[in-house]
Amino acid sequence: MSDLYNLTKMKIASPVENVFEAIVDPEKMSNYWFSGSGRLIQGETITWRYEEYNAEVEINVQEVEAHRKIVFSWGGSVVTITLEEQDPATTIIEVKEEGFTKDDPELISKLLDNKEGWVYVLTCLKGYLDHLMYPNPFNFYKYGIKAPTSDEVEGVQKIYGKLY
Repeated sequence: MSDLYNLTKMKIASPVENVFEAIVDPEKMSNYWFSGSGRLIQGETITWRYEEYNAEVEINVQEVEAHRKIVFSWGGSVVTITLEEQDPATTIIEVKEEGFTKDDPELISKLLDNKEGWVYVLTCLKGYLDHLMYPNPFNFYKYGIKAPTSDEVEGVQKIYGKLY
């Protein structure tokens, strides 16, 4: 594997267990990113679909350590997601994608596109977990429901607490 990689980090106001489940559980993941053919289990090959763009990708799950680490390969690169509990209600998520080559004439473009993609995904994950929102607007369209107002979200949070 190349020594060139992209590293993206974000702080999420949610317990590490919730962040982990939002990544490995296809039903939860579909609220903010891909829909998946199954739970992320080490050694499995999973198909992720992005309905909005009529796209799909196969990932090979290489390692899963509950509440700590997920490693998968896709499209010639390896992605390592690590979760660090900052306190019982806060998690730092780090995504490291490896597989870039220094002699690629499109290296800068690929690195920027990759960084942009992970920032988008982590921002959607953060919105989903921090604010009981479903940032993937396609999900509302797909299921024929209206997006909740901020008052509705606050009301649900007062009754049930945060997402989990």
